[in-house]
Amino acid sequence: MLTFENTNKRDDALEAREASRRFWLPAPFRWDGQHRLRWVHGETLRGADVISPLGNCVAGCTTWYAMNSAHAVHLTWDWVASGTHQLAIEMADPLAVRSNLRLLGEDGPLDRIRAQIVLSRMAVSISWERVVSAVLGL
Repeated sequence: MLTFENTNKRDDALEAREASRRFWLPAPFRWDGQHRLRWVHGETLRGADVISPLGNCVAGCTTWYAMNSAHAVHLTWDWVASGTHQLAIEMADPLAVRSNLRLLGEDGPLDRIRAQIVLSRMAVSISWERVVSAVLGL
């Protein structure tokens, strides 16, 4: 997990938000390969810039929320932006999406790898790069 530099000097508020993410209740979700949730941007945090001979790099995390009739769910993942003249924004690790979704298939819960693939597909279906670009001022 990434560590973030607090540029707003609001340590208590950031810590409270991070703590609240740890206590989301598990939300069972039957995955049929077709069903799509409507994701809404929650927040995007930016870490400190790193300047190296290989180019500029900044990292952070983004959280998106959705609701159905029974549960509130979230997806959170880390991102990196790097480059020399123009920053390229991408997921830090596509198989490290964090969520309170507990994905169910026809035969019960999906195994860990299949669940991470589904969560990653959900994350890449969101236009999250535009939000990160705005946070970065691009």
